[in-house]
Amino acid sequence: MIKEALQYIVGLSGIHTVAYNDEMYSDKQLYRVDKEIKIPEPMEVNTISGFMDYVAANLEGDRGPMYIQIVNPTEVKLVSRLNTDNERATYIRAKAVIPNQNYGEVFDQERFLIWLRTAFVESDNRNEVIKFCGCVTGNDVTNLEDDGISQKVSVSTFVGPKDAIAPTDPVLKPYRTFIDVEQPESPFVFRTRKLNEGVGFVLYEADGGAWKTKAMNNILKYIRKYIEEHEEAFKNLDITVIC
Repeated sequence: MIKEALQYIVGLSGIHTVAYNDEMYSDKQLYRVDKEIKIPEPMEVNTISGFMDYVAANLEGDRGPMYIQIVNPTEVKLVSRLNTDNERATYIRAKAVIPNQNYGEVFDQERFLIWLRTAFVESDNRNEVIKFCGCVTGNDVTNLEDDGISQKVSVSTFVGPKDAIAPTDPVLKPYRTFIDVEQPESPFVFRTRKLNEGVGFVLYEADGGAWKTKAMNNILKYIRKYIEEHEEAFKNLDITVIC
């Protein structure tokens, strides 16, 4: 009881500081009072169109300069300038929903054909790969000849030449960024593999990741076009697009 009373009396006194060896010391523990309101959690959407509709509506009011940051092919966010605590508020974030990208994984015929139809944009090259894979069935593959550039597949049953040449380095457009943005195309290495039961197929990326730059540029083009088409909504907004 006496201890608590003494602590209360000491607490009533002012704060005393002492300088020692170029350092400042205090006889009381101090707590910083934040100047800024706690930064809220950002909203999340899955399309660039929804993201830009939010920005154009200016739901944040007069918040001063804001920045649209294209983080990567699957993420874009609207952020504020730095506050006095050197922090930024993220008002809204767009996260793309994309199919599984199973490059380098060997699929059996059925799974591979389904993957091609659901995870890739329709094109002549995609259809050529689908046509080739659809012609090989069961344990038809009798021999595989691979010189590192092309692959010759010998089959016992095939709707076409007996010794078929597999499509070499097809240029395809997988869904790898926002659905409302043009998908970047890139070359792939296509190979046929013998499985214990039947035949398998596999695709390898062959552009060293250059598609990511293309995808981000496509997002940038979409955003700029949107701003041009909604010039009236953006004329009083201080927004910089960063890619």
